[in-house]
Amino acid sequence: MRRTVEGTVIGLAERQYGDVLPPILQHFIWSRGTDENGYSRQDRRRTRVQLTLHTKAGVRSWTVRQRIANRVAEGDRVRLTVSPLIGYVSDVS
Repeated sequence: MRRTVEGTVIGLAERQYGDVLPPILQHFIWSRGTDENGYSRQDRRRTRVQLTLHTKAGVRSWTVRQRIANRVAEGDRVRLTVSPLIGYVSDVS
C-alpha cells in the first residue's frame, strides 16, 4: 500500500552511489588512475537524483528517477506517491 507525502521541494541533487561513505573509503573502493597493470581505475559509479522535501514531519529525502526529477523544481509544492518499505517514488503531482 503506497502513501502520499506532501511538501515543498528544497533540493534536487545528482549524487553518486556510495558518496555517504568517508572519503578515504571512497578512495580505496573507487580509486582513480591506473593500477599496477596499466588498467584504468576510473570512478564509474552510477549517479542518482536525490529529491529533498520539507514536510510537516521535517526534512525528508528520496532517490527518484530522472523522469520524476524533470517534473519538479525547487520551491514547488508537490505530493509524492511513495512505497512504504523501500521508499520508491512512483508518482509526483
